[in-house]
Amino acid sequence: MDDARWPPSRLLGKVSGRELAAMPTAEAMAAALREGAGAIPIAGARPPVDAGVGIDEIVPGQWSAEAADRLREALASLDPALRDRVIIYGAPGLVSQGGRPDPRTPLPPALAALVRAISSGGHLFLELYHGDLTPFAAQELGVHLTHWLARFPADRHEFLHALTGPPKGDSVAGLWTRIRSTPAGRAILANGAGAFGLASADEGRDWLTEYRAFLANPTAPPPGGDVTVPVGGGIEILVRSGARVTAGKTVRVRLSRPGVAIIRLSPIGAGPRRNLLKVTVGARPRTVAAKIPQYAKAGRYQVVVTLKGQGLADSATVRVRLVAAAR
Repeated sequence: MDDARWPPSRLLGKVSGRELAAMPTAEAMAAALREGAGAIPIAGARPPVDAGVGIDEIVPGQWSAEAADRLREALASLDPALRDRVIIYGAPGLVSQGGRPDPRTPLPPALAALVRAISSGGHLFLELYHGDLTPFAAQELGVHLTHWLARFPADRHEFLHALTGPPKGDSVAGLWTRIRSTPAGRAILANGAGAFGLASADEGRDWLTEYRAFLANPTAPPPGGDVTVPVGGGIEILVRSGARVTAGKTVRVRLSRPGVAIIRLSPIGAGPRRNLLKVTVGARPRTVAAKIPQYAKAGRYQVVVTLKGQGLADSATVRVRLVAAAR
């Protein structure tokens, strides 16, 4: 409807993400986006909009890899001025499915194609709440936002945004503290944030108060400090590459993050691979010793260590020369 408080320059058109995903061609998608943005006027059908067009919302289960590729093609075909006024709302499922996995590992094909598409044009607003509008927990937010920023193309980081929901049992200040509690969260907030579902004018004023406080010092951690987000690595094999190791002796490995580690001895060339040790690592780093079998055959080997935990998988390898034990 027309509303004097909202002139065309501040009105955003809208396109259904579900309907967009079902369109058979990139041309049809691009036409829908142009129409939603008012670039294709429809006389008398609605007031004019000039702010752009929103895709509401992107739900992973509605998109095949082929549909995602069509969306990427459609965004690329838009006039650059319009492409930069496309607002893409990423549903909670997208935030979780794209943000939970280790960003160094590939996503499933359909999800990977969808992330490529929505990171190629427009502004992506991540909905930082569950389906019932309950905010993600601080640790969830820390992981999701850190991983999304890592996956997003570096030259398009400024197009990644946060969309908060209502506080739902927390204060608005507490909600902002959760989102601010990692460097990635602060970087995304600094790009411009949005709000959905605020229940009252008081919540709106509180939200703006927190936003202004953030903008006054956007790189500062919140009171209480940052949450810890697991990162990769955490393996140090305490043997130099090419070292001579005697059968029956041990290889020491330093493990510095939680997970389950497996230490293997693998011959370079033909021969059986041996599991030397499997160990669980807690919050405190530990150094373990894996014993090489007494009668292992001499030759060239690799000591291979894998460490899985906290949603991350890492490995490290060192080549050694195994010499027979004295008899």
